[in-house]
Amino acid sequence: MTDNLENKYFFDENYNKYIYQPTFRLANKVAWIDWELYDKYFINGFGRFTDWASRVTGKFDFDGIDQILVDGTGRIANLFGRTFKTVQTGKLQNYVLYVAAGVIILMVIQSF
Repeated sequence: MTDNLENKYFFDENYNKYIYQPTFRLANKVAWIDWELYDKYFINGFGRFTDWASRVTGKFDFDGIDQILVDGTGRIANLFGRTFKTVQTGKLQNYVLYVAAGVIILMVIQSF
């Protein structure tokens, strides 16, 4: 009986062989799947995709929206302002001339 008590019924050896070592091998396989597959391809791939998407949308925002829509609207308003600045002289004679020319143009158009 002292023989069995000295080896503690081989509890440590059985624990190591049947619980610890299989769990350790499983943990290594799960860690490999996590690092080699999930982190490298999914996480890093998602990062590369979002980097590409941010560059595309950034270019569209700067070139399309900022330069064409926002700045283009300002440029058109500036062009109209410079054009109409020459028309608005503040002289009543010029305004009467424009109205008379408009009435003549309308009469010519309606006669057809």
